[in-house]
Amino acid sequence: MDFYRLNDKTNIYDLDIIESFENAISIIEWPEKLIEIIPEKRLNIKLSFVDDDDDLRKIILAD
Repeated sequence: MDFYRLNDKTNIYDLDIIESFENAISIIEWPEKLIEIIPEKRLNIKLSFVDDDDDLRKIILAD
């Protein structure tokens, strides 16, 4: 899911997002846009570049 274009006026219940959390593994880009609806039981994965190298990534896993 890409939450980038979602805003306060978006009716998230019309998008069946909550149902997706209950029935599937969800991967979310820009989760901070709707952090209040994301289940507390989750694995956060952060990807970032290492030293501005386009070929090297750092992955951080946190719960």
